[in-house]
Amino acid sequence: MEYKVENTVRLNTKSPHSSLYKWFLEEFDPAGKRIGAHYIPWGWSLHFDVRNLAVRKSLDLSDDKPGQVSEMIVGTLIPERGGRRGTVSYSFFGTTRKVGSFTLRIYKSEDDTEARQVWGSISYEAEFEFRNELTPDAVEVILQLPATKFDHLAKFIEDGRSKAWVTLKMVHGFYADWSPSIITDHIKILGNLTDQRVQIEDGADVTPPTLGKLGDFAMYFQKGGKAPAEEDQAPTGDAPSSALAVEEPPETMNPKELAAALAKVEAKLAKLSTPLWIAAVALIVSLLTR
Repeated sequence: MEYKVENTVRLNTKSPHSSLYKWFLEEFDPAGKRIGAHYIPWGWSLHFDVRNLAVRKSLDLSDDKPGQVSEMIVGTLIPERGGRRGTVSYSFFGTTRKVGSFTLRIYKSEDDTEARQVWGSISYEAEFEFRNELTPDAVEVILQLPATKFDHLAKFIEDGRSKAWVTLKMVHGFYADWSPSIITDHIKILGNLTDQRVQIEDGADVTPPTLGKLGDFAMYFQKGGKAPAEEDQAPTGDAPSSALAVEEPPETMNPKELAAALAKVEAKLAKLSTPLWIAAVALIVSLLTR
């Protein structure tokens, strides 16, 4: 098996800013020139659009045990692009290749346990059936949910709530340049010290975190309206661990909500030319007097 590593990755414990961070990872190109920044673990939130959500079910039959039905929710996570937080790109340490999408897998646990993790591997080439096959860089967010939570989530997806987004926080193995800000434009990924050939200096009492542990996971759904990516509606606050939320417009409004909605409409009407303003007001009056 040959891992597609292009650059050298080193752990450096001689921090130029020891009050901010004690150690960092750095990369060097084949000529020995340092490229990129000083990378340290990134603990802030990262956001993804979710696409192609689906519920997969399978049936296994054999002679020595009863048939078993299993279920899994799968989807594609697209790193956030644009919006008020800017664009975030991802690449594994040792390469400049961008990871364009992640896979989301949610399993139903058989013993009602709950777990979450992030797995990933740098691209590699291996022999299969007497031919070499290239496996691309891959990252997977994996959840295991109790049956009640899984079934609740699966129902939303089967009912057509396929517009969703995910927020991850405190992902072990995610690194970025130090910044006083809580946003970044690039994440470097460390999946495995050996596979990515990380060089650790003698005597260093540091083991850089690799992919595995996931701190917080939040998943939000929307049915109707525009997709979250089009409206940049991803939540900005800190989400609780393994949060699941659903956003749907209310079917009725109380007087205060109606007044607030009309105020927004009036603000938009003020920007219209006079003929359009009159037509819009007439339309609102007709709707309210039905």
